[in-house]
Amino acid sequence: MNRVFALTGVICAVAFALLAVGSVLHAQESESGSYRPVTEERLVSPEPGDWLMYRRTYNGWGYSPLDQITT
Repeated sequence: MNRVFALTGVICAVAFALLAVGSVLHAQESESGSYRPVTEERLVSPEPGDWLMYRRTYNGWGYSPLDQITT
């Protein structure tokens, strides 16, 4: 019985790892090189359209400098 649980755990771990690798590869393909690394400077003063963290900036105000909403 313990072997069944151990085998099931191994199968689940392998399946999860394959899904994780697949999603990372898919994300890399879809961005087509447009990824910019997150740096301390970008976290302190993000670009107007980027919300790199919850509430956009460290002060947590959630203010958006954008002047219109698009669908």
